[in-house]
Order: sequence, then structure tokens, then C-alpha cells
Amino acid sequence: MNNSEVPCTGVLVVEPMGSAGPFLVEAAGRLGLTLYAATHRAVHADYPPALAGALAGVCFTDLADPERALDDMEAFCLRHRIGAVAACWELFTPLVARLADRLGVPGNDPLLARAARNKVEMAEAFRVAGVPAPRGVVVSGPAEADRVAATAGLGWPLVVKPAEQGGSWGVSVVHGPDGLAAAVTAAGRFARALPHDLPLDSRVLLQSYVPGEEFSVETVVRDGVPYALPVVRKDTTDGRYRVETGHTCPAGLTPELTRAVQHTAARAALAVGVRNGIAHTEVKIPPGSATPVVIETGARLPGDHICEIVEAATGISEAEAYLRVVTGRHPDTAPTRDAAAAIRFLLPEHAGLLAEIRLPHVPGTHGETYLRPGDPVPEPTDSSGRLGHVVARAASAAEARRLAERAVAETQVKVNPSVQKIAFLRSVAIQRADPYVQRGIRELTEQGVETCLFHTHGDAQDADFPGERRRVDPDVTPAELADLVADWGATAAVSLSLPCENALRDAVVKELLQERGIPTVMTPLASTRALIDKWETKQLLIRAGLDVPRGIRADSDLLAGRGVPVPAYADAVRAEAARIGYPLLSKPIWDSTSMGIRALPDAAALEAYLADPPPVSAVIEECVVGDLCSVDVVGGPEGHRVLPVCWTGTAGPEPVFTFADLRWCGPRPEADAAFEPVARKLIALCGELGVHGSVNVDMIWTGSRYVILEVNPRIGGATTLSCAASETNTFAALADLALGRPSPTPAPRTRWAIEFLSPERLPDGAREELRERLDVVTAHELVIDDTSHGDIVVLALAEGEEAATVKALEELHAVVGFPREEILGKMRSLLTP
Repeated sequence: MNNSEVPCTGVLVVEPMGSAGPFLVEAAGRLGLTLYAATHRAVHADYPPALAGALAGVCFTDLADPERALDDMEAFCLRHRIGAVAACWELFTPLVARLADRLGVPGNDPLLARAARNKVEMAEAFRVAGVPAPRGVVVSGPAEADRVAATAGLGWPLVVKPAEQGGSWGVSVVHGPDGLAAAVTAAGRFARALPHDLPLDSRVLLQSYVPGEEFSVETVVRDGVPYALPVVRKDTTDGRYRVETGHTCPAGLTPELTRAVQHTAARAALAVGVRNGIAHTEVKIPPGSATPVVIETGARLPGDHICEIVEAATGISEAEAYLRVVTGRHPDTAPTRDAAAAIRFLLPEHAGLLAEIRLPHVPGTHGETYLRPGDPVPEPTDSSGRLGHVVARAASAAEARRLAERAVAETQVKVNPSVQKIAFLRSVAIQRADPYVQRGIRELTEQGVETCLFHTHGDAQDADFPGERRRVDPDVTPAELADLVADWGATAAVSLSLPCENALRDAVVKELLQERGIPTVMTPLASTRALIDKWETKQLLIRAGLDVPRGIRADSDLLAGRGVPVPAYADAVRAEAARIGYPLLSKPIWDSTSMGIRALPDAAALEAYLADPPPVSAVIEECVVGDLCSVDVVGGPEGHRVLPVCWTGTAGPEPVFTFADLRWCGPRPEADAAFEPVARKLIALCGELGVHGSVNVDMIWTGSRYVILEVNPRIGGATTLSCAASETNTFAALADLALGRPSPTPAPRTRWAIEFLSPERLPDGAREELRERLDVVTAHELVIDDTSHGDIVVLALAEGEEAATVKALEELHAVVGFPREEILGKMRSLLTP
């Protein structure tokens, strides 16, 4: 063929600023073609000079508005006598197919083209065409994913991926139910694609995991006839995120397997409507199998510099083959070189600020760095976390791989933590976080991170918070607190406040700080407001499939006759109360720590309540009898973990001060087994709400089921107890979230942890005696609302040490009279029943 066969010399490339753009420019020069671009004016302003200079003209349009873009591009092509169109970005391939159809030039099937962009539609197209592919189910959120994973028979592990995204963004491998909610939340967070603000399908695809080696291959198609290009071996990271670390050509497969991969990829390309164009297909070959399984395909040139290594190894220009078919020519797919090439990407170990990157001189290699010292480095969870790449050329694939891997190993990279100053917000005495907050702050100090406690209550000394401390007026406004934190120079903030009214303040502070670019570990304001509202929380829990007390919302204005008269409102409350049944409890919608709860044991009590309604709206709900318990859920965008259940007292018709009883974490087999599905649903709910930090869930165990009372958007009052029982540190985990470190690992209970309150301060010598005899986690004064309630003690013990612990307490009681006989009796009942 010669260029005289080309029916046109102008090609409009829809957004050439992709990784394949430079290869299209180079191929167009060799073919004598003139390139034009379609893009947004703001995006064009960021074009590299080499790309901008290679273009004969630009059609400025809004590619996120398909109909407008089609009109603008059609007019531009007609005006400039352009006879071919090409796509450089996968997300624009359906738009390019429609444009080609309008212009009557070679292109892909516009009715099927969306299947090459949308993985949900792609899976269906593969099913219809009989292309071997993983089984999959589409879900809209974590709650649905939890149900589907349990019933669809996909097995574990599962691959979780966004319906529309590339570069491994949002893709993860989940090995069990505990990690599913976080993975679905992460995959579903992509609503728009930058830089064009393109709307995306936010659904999530769950696929069965296919083991085996990974490969990719391009298929160029002219008039529906596929032509195979070389197969490339792909390497990825292990673990939850599978980021491409490199590619090698040739792939090293047998001729039979090479043909099988190419044939299967061709079927996949045709299934998604590629008729005049190119497709990049990724496949896996399961161990012991000769049947490739298609993971996905895209109607575009490959990224990751695959064009470069294929041409270096075989002499075939994939970009040239693509331009040939869109301009009406036969593709040239015959190899002209018998060599090898490999590319390896530079990945950081963690996020931070790039301090140094230096490529070595290794003969046969060349490389490129993407960042400069001082640039932020994201976590290496997708291709955006790469620092650069190295390409090696050699006579064999093994030698090319060796050279590339040597160059990567000899590259000097230093990434410093990006967050250097963390502000901790606290509204109660910090001693209640003893000893875990102190341990966490010391660890941060050792890492070179500065810390400051902004606290409104309590006294804090070096032993309480071994960082900087600033006492703040209890009436501080969110704006004032945000100013204090920003003026201190915080690069991140963490909320440790309670109760809920202070958590709400910190949620507002989060909004203000994040406007200033200061990330804050606190649940978003909208979710915080919903969780503080007990009625809204009840509805969220019901939708999440969790049991809650039956109840009604009692509007204080309507009960008191304020506003529009509703004479039958009290009658409606009476009828609902009778339907639920007595006894009942009334709880203020906006309150916490059991304040304002009223018992309604019978209809007469309800009448008295209606005659003298509370000043605020309330939830009137059934009185559930059982064992009070609570649990903390900690995490952020990358996942959540549930800490051990803490048993805090007995639930009945009257509100209780839970600190007055033993509070403990320990073995309870039947209840522990029943909590597992509850924990999964709580993780899913936290994912849907975007919980960032810690929430505390209050529950009742009835002996057969868990009934959820509240989800408080803050750290829990029993956090020290759950940390002691799991031997983890929630406060350190919150700091890790601020530092952008990986998501929390599971925190199962590993030992007993028991907390009791001594109404009086510990007698002289008792603290030392206690520490000598037992594993004392903490012993400090309990102050609530500036009132002392005595000393609170937390003990830890291994299973099997129950009798010895009781004996030690009995001996201590004989020496110093502590603990009280009442507490000692409860310890005996719990540990040696």
C-alpha cells in the first residue's frame, strides 16, 4: 500500500492528551497525515508544547456534553475537510463512533460502542457473544454488594471495579466479606472523570476472581475483519490493589497459546462493536488451562507505553496500524524486527512528598520521571501513584526484563510523609483516652510529626498528651476553632470529641478546614447530622437491614400546639404507642449520653407525657430488654474495621448510668457468632455514609438478636476498653487516616478487658498494689461535665487467667479495702461463674 490510497489526509483526534497521544503524533508524521484535536479550551491550555505544536488546528468544545460536541466536531470536520476520526481516551470511544457514523467515515458500531467503555455493558456483550469472561454481578452500593456476595455464588476472592474508569482506579481484590463494603465504596466514588468533568456510571461490578498469568494484546479491525498484533506479558502488584508494574514483549507464550490469546481478543473486540479501529484487550490464562479468559477490552490504543515496547520488539507501529484503518487503508501488521523490550514502572512504598528521585545509568535502558522533588505522591493504589518508568531493549525477553528490573532496583527514591502537623480536637478530658492516645502521639513524634491538642475541657499535662496543648474556650465556634487550627499550621486534623453535639461542631470545622486544603478525619457533615438525629438514624439502620426498636417520631411543636393546629396528632401518637406496646421510652431526637430519656411504662404515663410534652421532638420506641453493649467502627475511604463488642450493662424500662456497672470485652460465643453478620452490615452502612474516623454503635443483645439503638458519629466512651481487648490503638489508626496510610486491619478480640468504676478515689497505695498484681491498662479519675465520679480502672487478662485475676483482686481487697465488695462480687460472677 502507499499513501495515495488514503482517502483523506486529515484526522480529528478526540482528546489526544493521553498516554498514546505522542505515538499517534509520530505515526501521523510517518504516514503524512495532518492531525487536529477536539478538546476543551481549558484542557488545551495544559497541552505539552510538543503536542500543541504538532496539531494543525483545534476544535474547542465541551466533550462532557455529547450532543453539543457532536455538532461542533461535525461542523469542524466539514469546514476543514477532515475525513477520519480517532479516539485516544477510552471514555470518548462511543462519542467517536457516533461522530464517524454522522460523517460517514470508517468507525465502530455506534450501537455497541458504549460496551467498550462501560464494563457492565461489556460483560453483557461478552455473554451474548460467548466470549469467555469472569462471572459478574452489578451492584449500586455496599449493602446490595453484601447481599449479592452471599447469594450469587461468585465465590472468594472477588474483583471489585467501577463500571467506568481506567488505569486500575477503584479496582481491588477482596478476599472476604469484611473488606467488601470498603471496596465497593471506593469503586463507586467515581462520579465524574477529569479533566473534562465527564459524567460516569457510578455502579460497581463484582466479578469472580480468575487466577493465572496476565497478558494484553491489540486487535486492529478493518471493515469488521480483525488483524492480530503481538501479545504482551503484564506484571502487577499483589494484594488488594493490582497496579500494573510493567509489560514485556514478546510474552513468551507457545505459538498455540499466542494464537488462542489473539483469537479470543479478536472475538472480544468484535463483541463490543469494533469495526474500523483498534482494541486493547486484557486476558488471563488460568493455571493448567489453554483457554484465555477476557478481563476487559477497550476500543483504543494501549497505554503504559505498550506502543513503544511492541515497536521496539517487533517493528510494528500499533498507532500507525490504527491510523491506517480509520483512514481507509489496510493495516500493516507484519513484524520487521525480532527483538524484545520491557517497561517497568517506579512505584513508591507510601504516599507523601517526593524528596528525591534519580534514575541510574544502565546500558540498554532509558527512563522518564513524572514528578519533581516537592510534588505530592499519592498512595500506590492505581496508576496515578507511579513516579516514572524505565524501558529496556534487548535480544531476548528475559534479558529485557532483567535490565528493566535492575534499573528500577538502582533508582534512588525518597518520599517523605506529606502530613507533618496534626491537630487533635477534643471536648472532654483527654485522660479518658489513656493510655492509647499517649502511645499514638509518642509514635507520631518519633516519625517527625508535630501534634497539638485543641481541647475545651479538662486539664492536660505532658503525661496526658505528649505534644503541644492549647486550651480553648468551651463556647468556641466552628469558625473560631478552624482559624486556631489553621493558624497553628496544621496539615491535617483529627476529631476526638464527644458527645454528639461536639461531634457536630467538629463536622462543621471539617468543612471549613477542607476548604483551606487541610484534610480532617471526621465523618462528613451531612452524615453526622443524620446520625445525631435518632429518627434519621433509625431509618438508615432499617434500610441497612439491621434490627431497631419499633418507634414513632413525636413532634414537640405539634404536641404543644405550636404552629399549624393538628388536633388528631396526640391521638395518632396514642394509637401508634398502643400498636407498639408498653413499656416505652422517650428519647430526645438531638441528645446523647442518655440525657433526657423518659420512661413510659403504661398508657397513663403516656397521657402525662402528652399533657406535658418535652420541649424538643423525641423518638418514642419500644423498651427492649437485654444486655447493653457497644462497638466502635473505625476507618475511612479505604475501608472500615469493627472493634470488639463491649458489654456495658443491662437494658430495661429505666435509663441507666452505664459506668456504674462492670463494662467488659470477653468471650461470649453465641453472641459473638450472631454479631458477625451485624458487623458486615455496619461496615456497609459506614461505607455508604462516608464515615471518616470513628463511630460508636449502641446495641442491645436480647439473647437471640442484636437491636441497634444509636450510631453516634464520634469516638466511643468505651474505646479504651475495646483497644485493650484487641491490643490495637484506635487513636493511632485515626492518625494513620490523617497521614493517608493504608486502611485499618481487622481488630479481633485477643484477650479479656474489664472496666469498673470506684465511686471514690483509689485509696493511698492501691494504685501501686494494683499494678504490681495485675495488667492495669489505665486507672484515672472519671470526670463528666466537670463532675468527678471517682476513679475508673481498666484491667486486661488472657483467657485462662480468670481465676488468678479474681484471687489477686481478693488479696488486694484484703490489704487496702479496694475494690469494693460489690465490685469484687461482680468480678467473681463474670470471671468464675
